[in-house]
Amino acid sequence: MTPPPRQALATRLMRQAVLVTLSVGLVLAGIQFYTGFQTELARLNDRLNQLLSGAEPAARRALLTLDTQLAKEVIDGLRAYPFVVQAALTDETGDNLARFDRLLINSPTRWITAALTRPLDTRTVRLYASPYEFDRFGTLSLTLDRHLALQPFYEHLSSRLLGVLLSAALLALILSWVFYRSVTRPLRSVSEQLGQADTHHPDRLRLDMPPGQAHNEIGRIVSAC
Repeated sequence: MTPPPRQALATRLMRQAVLVTLSVGLVLAGIQFYTGFQTELARLNDRLNQLLSGAEPAARRALLTLDTQLAKEVIDGLRAYPFVVQAALTDETGDNLARFDRLLINSPTRWITAALTRPLDTRTVRLYASPYEFDRFGTLSLTLDRHLALQPFYEHLSSRLLGVLLSAALLALILSWVFYRSVTRPLRSVSEQLGQADTHHPDRLRLDMPPGQAHNEIGRIVSAC
């Protein structure tokens, strides 16, 4: 009797092959995502430090001269980066010479960033009149939206993840075809011949050897019969 499709050996082997290959693909993709995420965080940290160090000289001059126009230019320069959501240049009394705030953009993937790191990264640089004077006379602060800065990484990774899953699915199909050709089809041939055997004259049973199976376990079963 032919087993139902869901119970057929080929179907069961295919399900196992799909589960194993997809699981391995997901694990590899997860490792790739985590290492790439950490690398991107390090790059963001370096970029933030570069932004602050680049703006610091002009910010110091603006504070020394109380030049609000120069202070505005410094802050506008930081505003040009979409992932900078807040920047302020403040004097020693706490008054803002210039400041801007940007609303956070909602995103369905923001929870990923929140689960792995702080979504917002705020840095404050103390400004001094000169490297030899230690009386602070102002601060330059900047807040980075890490999630927004990581959007190119997420978009690139999603395409790579899709490629990994498609490769795993293709490998599963190939393995399923191999299982069917090398195991399921020969066993089905043997079972069909056994089903047609005369139970009253078992000594007359002669089984045809499936092609390519003479030197494996299936060949031994056929030879024994």
